[in-house]
Amino acid sequence: EISTGTATDHLKLTSEGSTANPIKLIFEKSTSEQGIIEYNRNGDLELYNTDNDGGVMIDGSASGGGDFYVSHAGNVGIGTTSPSYPLQVMGEIALGVAGNSYTGDRIKGDTGKIKFTANGGVQATLDGTGLGIGTTSPGAKLHIVGGTDNTGGIRLYNGSNAVNMYQDSNSNFIIDPYNDFI
Repeated sequence: EISTGTATDHLKLTSEGSTANPIKLIFEKSTSEQGIIEYNRNGDLELYNTDNDGGVMIDGSASGGGDFYVSHAGNVGIGTTSPSYPLQVMGEIALGVAGNSYTGDRIKGDTGKIKFTANGGVQATLDGTGLGIGTTSPGAKLHIVGGTDNTGGIRLYNGSNAVNMYQDSNSNFIIDPYNDFI
């Protein structure tokens, strides 16, 4: 059924066979190369192809952009049309809370590094050397920069008591048993 020229233009496909058969829209290049949209009897909508090397691509703006791609092997790519892993993201991942549009918390790959951003700035960086907190170039397995009072630096906490390690304004390292900050 095709309806045109009205406010409800649509193309409707109806199964004329058994209700056990899926409804398919087939785009055929050849008998071995088909792109298929299928509404199956379980109520799932499937997009797939029948060749042995292509995938399924969804683009938000231009054909061939590969905004979202599922390869023939089942790998999913976001920002890439050739994902090599079960999930491969090219770009940043924004983290947020449902109902809140703030996207200042992100994870980003950056040539041998993974950067963790919160509150508008890089808070931690993981690379081949180690984990840097307060630095984007860690020089040890754990490299922490910052904390010039008893609320900064490193805090070890057991649920009721804490020990803080920080550098004071005179560049002295202080180890402070501290249990009344909670």
